Amino acid sequence: MNIALLVSELNNDRISRICQGAAYAAEKNKVTLVVIPGKKLQTGKISETESLYEYQCNVNYEYVTKESFDAVLVDIDEIGKNLLILQKEAFLGRFREISLMTLTAMEGFPCAVSSKEASYEQQGYEAVERIVFFQKTQLMAQKTEKVQIPLQTMQPEEAIHIITKTSQSLLQSDSQSVAENNQILRKAEYIGVKNTAILLYEEEQQRLPGRKVLLPEYINIREMIISGKKAEIRKEGIQSRTSAFLRTLMQSGMKDHVWIMKNLFLEENQLGIMVSEMNPLFMIPEADTLLTTIVTGAIRIFSREQKILSMKKELLECQEELARDDSVLDHIGDQDQMTGRLNRRGFFAAAYDRLKQEFHEGTYAVVAYVDIDSIKNINDIYGREEGDYSVRKVSDILNLVFGEKCIIGRIRGDEFAILLVSSEEGRAEEFRSEMGLQNTRLMTDNEKAYMIHLQFSICEFEYSDSLSLREMLMETDNNLKNIKKLQFDTELDESVLRDASDK
Repeated sequence: MNIALLVSELNNDRISRICQGAAYAAEKNKVTLVVIPGKKLQTGKISETESLYEYQCNVNYEYVTKESFDAVLVDIDEIGKNLLILQKEAFLGRFREISLMTLTAMEGFPCAVSSKEASYEQQGYEAVERIVFFQKTQLMAQKTEKVQIPLQTMQPEEAIHIITKTSQSLLQSDSQSVAENNQILRKAEYIGVKNTAILLYEEEQQRLPGRKVLLPEYINIREMIISGKKAEIRKEGIQSRTSAFLRTLMQSGMKDHVWIMKNLFLEENQLGIMVSEMNPLFMIPEADTLLTTIVTGAIRIFSREQKILSMKKELLECQEELARDDSVLDHIGDQDQMTGRLNRRGFFAAAYDRLKQEFHEGTYAVVAYVDIDSIKNINDIYGREEGDYSVRKVSDILNLVFGEKCIIGRIRGDEFAILLVSSEEGRAEEFRSEMGLQNTRLMTDNEKAYMIHLQFSICEFEYSDSLSLREMLMETDNNLKNIKKLQFDTELDESVLRDASDK
């Protein structure tokens, strides 16, 4: 039997003692108890500086589903201290598919505590006893035995000392050791946590106040420490439905009875969750927050180191591409002197700025490469002046097709790159159609003795915070190469057929 205990946060003696009493009852009844701390729920949308942190803490409550839990206990007076009665009812209504009891009396909901006069640890003990009894019999227990619960807590000074040493050990490690989640978990052992699991999403999930929380369908168990030993998990992790994460953990070997669950965040992005053994020695105010902060701090350092390495690599690649460019003008300033558009340097600078400002959740980036396929023949046969005229004409057509809001850059002598950020999905197909029409017109235009022929690739990318400009350009460029190869193979086949026919 899996029970969730929803409390506001482990920051005072009352909550800590309730959790200790609940843990004692869970161990006695051999049920799994998961303490899920958040913060006090807010009314409406908040704009205070600390609201993001409060909102992130309360995302914890979204993981209480019938797939993972059989019952839920809610400290509604503490969690809902800022709420009106109707808002409290709405919050409790989330768990209508699960057996629910509150720790304080509230009309319309069963209360798991018989008296407010009981000690805090007795209230926690009684709450678990009553909900276990109800699950077994579908009846409310009339009376619960009073027990003497042995309170085993570490002195705060000793706890702070151990946590400080663990923090120093983690934060002073080299980047390679910080990169390994199992190293983080092994450090957690030093503060009495011998059973821990880290579950991560494939992609970071943005969590902002005012937006509805939508949990991804799947989450991966990436690292586990069971009884102080690292569990063998394949590199990609053990996939679980997010709504059933707890049952998957139990099936994977996490058999201890009392846990605490916390979110792992980097700024506004949630990485996943951390589930740790609820060690009675560390059931003291703020110990859980300190432990999670250690883990997220280590992940934050590694994440930023990875981003710096990625940026350095991207910068080096851009520099190498610039060095190969055959236009001297592309290395001076931001403007292409022939067309008046951006040059390679200007395009990359403007594109990075545009993505940073406008590319966010709910938007799409359209990236295009356009190659003047016939420019070499025009230059060789009709001269450079006609070649320059062709480049300027294509530049004007691109502005006509993609619009004034797009970023157009002449990144090589015969090649243009285009970027447009739009809130509309499917713009790429519209641009492909229009470019096809313009290409036909160019090839059938009798104004000049030569034909201008374009080859182009237009790709559309839905926003993802892990998607970089380089990756979008690379995919678009590879697509253009495939188009050219397909055309070459087709022309070769036609040539072979003609030769065979002539013979």
